[in-house]
Amino acid sequence: MHEHTHFAAAVIATIAIVAAGCTTLRTHSDYDSQADFTQFRTFSWAGDSALAKSQQDTDRYISPLDLQRIERAIESELVAKGLRQVGDDEPADLRVCYTVGARDKVNVSEQPAYFGRWNRQWPYPTDTVTVQTYTEGMLAIDLYDGDSTLPIWHGVARKRVTGADIENSGPRIKEAVAAIFADFPPP
Repeated sequence: MHEHTHFAAAVIATIAIVAAGCTTLRTHSDYDSQADFTQFRTFSWAGDSALAKSQQDTDRYISPLDLQRIERAIESELVAKGLRQVGDDEPADLRVCYTVGARDKVNVSEQPAYFGRWNRQWPYPTDTVTVQTYTEGMLAIDLYDGDSTLPIWHGVARKRVTGADIENSGPRIKEAVAAIFADFPPP
């Protein structure tokens, strides 16, 4: 009985760790290794609307206030990195745009019989299949060379969206943008 209690506790702890990991902010960045990031000193938005709406996000509403928060957070991070913002009609070393969206996802997991529950009709453990739906939010930021207009850097953050994220979006947006720019400029 004592071994069974430790086994059950280990299973519960593992499930809790996996479930907690699902709401973690995941980031990734990529860049053109030919680009000399030391030469970039100024930035501006790429055109009148820096927002490139996600193709997967055709029916979701994104608050104009959240779009404004995203743009302010991006500007703040780039200034903190030593870049100076110039007007959209002025020459800039970097042009910035971003994509934001959300999509519904399905997570299907199966627990083998030794994790399953006992079936009252049959004295052996049974497999358990769990189906879970959730919304994943995504923010991608792209930087283009101001002269060549070629893409030189891409950063993205993904996270399972919770009610708290929606109710208190400002700090979440700042956190995501800071995490995206954590490795910018690249070495």
